[in-house]
Amino acid sequence: MNELEVYPLIAKVALDLPLRVLFDYTLNAEGPMPQQGMRVRVPFGEQTKVGVIAACATESGVPVHKLKRVTAILDNKPCVSEAILRLCQWAAEYYHASLGMVLAGALPKRLRLGEAMPEITAPILNNETDFLRTAGHDLNTEQKNAVDNIVASLGQFKTFVLDGITGSGKTEVYLQAIACALQQSLQVLVLVPEIGLTPQMIARFTDRFSVPIALMHSKLTEKQRLNHWLSAASGEARIVIGTRSSVWALMPQLGLIIVDEAHDASYKQQDGVQYSARDVAVQRAYQSDIPVVLGSATHSLETLYNVIQNRFSPLVLRERAGTARLGQFKVLDIRNERVEEGISRRLLQEIAIRVQRGEQTLLFLNRRGFSPILICHHCGWVVPCSHCDSYMTLHLSPERLHCHHCDRVRKKPRECLNCRSDVLMPVGLGTERIESVLSKAFPNTEVLRIDRDTTRKKGSLEIYLKAIEDTQHLILVGTQMLAKGHHFPNVTLVGIIDADSGLFSSEFRATEHLAQLIVQVAGRAGRAEKPGEIWIQTRHPEHPLFNILLEKGYHAFANHILEERQAAQLAPYSYMAIIRVRGRKPEMLKAVLTGAKKSMATALSATVHCLGPAPSPMEKRDKTYHYQLLLWSYQRSVLHQALKQLSDFLSTNKQARTLRWSVDVDPYDTF
Repeated sequence: MNELEVYPLIAKVALDLPLRVLFDYTLNAEGPMPQQGMRVRVPFGEQTKVGVIAACATESGVPVHKLKRVTAILDNKPCVSEAILRLCQWAAEYYHASLGMVLAGALPKRLRLGEAMPEITAPILNNETDFLRTAGHDLNTEQKNAVDNIVASLGQFKTFVLDGITGSGKTEVYLQAIACALQQSLQVLVLVPEIGLTPQMIARFTDRFSVPIALMHSKLTEKQRLNHWLSAASGEARIVIGTRSSVWALMPQLGLIIVDEAHDASYKQQDGVQYSARDVAVQRAYQSDIPVVLGSATHSLETLYNVIQNRFSPLVLRERAGTARLGQFKVLDIRNERVEEGISRRLLQEIAIRVQRGEQTLLFLNRRGFSPILICHHCGWVVPCSHCDSYMTLHLSPERLHCHHCDRVRKKPRECLNCRSDVLMPVGLGTERIESVLSKAFPNTEVLRIDRDTTRKKGSLEIYLKAIEDTQHLILVGTQMLAKGHHFPNVTLVGIIDADSGLFSSEFRATEHLAQLIVQVAGRAGRAEKPGEIWIQTRHPEHPLFNILLEKGYHAFANHILEERQAAQLAPYSYMAIIRVRGRKPEMLKAVLTGAKKSMATALSATVHCLGPAPSPMEKRDKTYHYQLLLWSYQRSVLHQALKQLSDFLSTNKQARTLRWSVDVDPYDTF
């Protein structure tokens, strides 16, 4: 820097761009005093953008005459607190992402666009104890132990793993721990994996507590999101219930975090900044010196490994609450059975028994539509998606072919485009097909299908869930939207239609995910006084998954898979990341990743293993080609050094800057 060149005050601004740098701007002498966390409007090329001040400085790596000036400071005080800024900085560093993109995800859209932020006034808090509408239920010994441990840790960091079988009363543990936190004038953040779980959760919370509750999920309008965010930021909302993005909510008196169904894949963001809300919640608790509770009946192997390593503290619930009993598993070998459009005769008989009794049956199939494939009976041609390396799924209501990867829709062809035969046959099962079979088998019983197609309209899921609770429908068909968290006291039979789909996947986590689904779905049966049964249709009844999981339970299965992972040195015994690039020219993608691979220091090559570059499991999606590098190491710090070098290369490489690329740390799958 020229010694004669004097810099004015510099604002280092984080912008909502994939560029992993801060941008320097000069500030006016007059106007509000700039502070970290304030929003500013700045010129950027031919545009103006809204960003957040990440730091203020008196020097810059850019000559002063080349720096542009901040157009306006939009806030009188920071709208991003020091705690949230620190959390976002950690996430940007850990996930090798742009700080501006992380911060953008932490703010409501209206604030991201520069709308004036209403004045946040802290409410007057008192120590009244009349925040309870109703008293809690009596706790059994295990539940009481869990609540006592959580409450004793208020004011200090600790990660609790609430490991409770389905129906063991985990929610009651949450409610009573929250009551104690509220009594100490603390706020509580409750994360749920999907919007589908929020109606029942909200009902339980509003029945129990009289305090303001803020909601944060994608089905709110932008105005509603801002209002709920402001309610949490002011401290007025004492409880925040939300999905993944609510982990960034500004909560000045935060004293407890609860992550329900902590194993769920929905906590992992799959685009943009690919963070895990579960892991960010643990980090937030650590930075805030407060306890966090991870609750599930089927914890991920990473979480269970952390318990084994004494990093997390287990709280075990092995008894079902009240008089409810665990359902009885029955494996149904369908190899030599007559199967009616995917449903065996025996399972139809069991459903008929429940219908006669006025009890409910839940059939689970994690595949929507009528049939995943439409094939020519004469030549074997299958209707492909022209935009993806995939086939189109047949839907009948309304009739169409739909690609579930790129959302492309087309009419069902009248004839084969290869041989002109008009005999096109649907192959495979979807929820629509199961619904059709059941409607024919039980013409006097209404069948209710719940999947993404039937719950598109706002409020429809809530209506369906209420109808199930009121036993308006005796036969339910659904995807994983119905698999977890819901309390259906009249469901006494659960049928898992296609348990084989996850047994032979190339994805190394597939059996873990399948086991979690089986246990979660099974947990919907027998949640009240009536006993439940879980029938699993399979053509591989001798598979170790069934032998261990169904006879010895999820923990025995998890220990078995952990031994396999240790032998193969897969997660959690090693650390993994995937560099993904996408564009229109496969040869360019391969060349860029080859260059990135060479950019890693030689010293790291012995401790960081690299596979690729190679096409992604689905190379072409939505007219775009996808390639990836898979990295793994036995040392987390060494892996992150390599990722930083790769990110630096991709940020500065001329070809890479014309492509879309991302870093996925701790990937949920390799897709």
